[in-house]
Amino acid sequence: DKWFCANMNLQLRRHQHLFMGRSNVAGWGVFVRDAVEKNEFIQEYTGEQMSQEEADRRGKIYDKRNSSYIFNLNNQTVLDAMRKGNKTRFANHSNSPNCFAKILLVRGDHRIGIFAKRRVEAGDELF
Repeated sequence: DKWFCANMNLQLRRHQHLFMGRSNVAGWGVFVRDAVEKNEFIQEYTGEQMSQEEADRRGKIYDKRNSSYIFNLNNQTVLDAMRKGNKTRFANHSNSPNCFAKILLVRGDHRIGIFAKRRVEAGDELF
């Protein structure tokens, strides 16, 4: 049901079906199975929560590998999807993104929702 608010979608784990595949941009990418309308919730960006200090330590390692899945939740907490993330971590960067991240407060916890910036056609890669 598209009428659920974003918080309810996160709480109920309701999301779009995604699949991984080879990207024309870089390595692996994540793609939507079905078309998604503008501003529609796609999926939660998940990972391991940690302190800013630990994220800085890991970030130095990731920079050497030219691969990072770190996302700031707030001033104290960072999310690292490298080991415990879901398929959304494979969304590649683009100068013309078709989705955006939004930090939401869900039952007292900061969580990251990924939403369509514009209509995304079935089979399109997320950027």
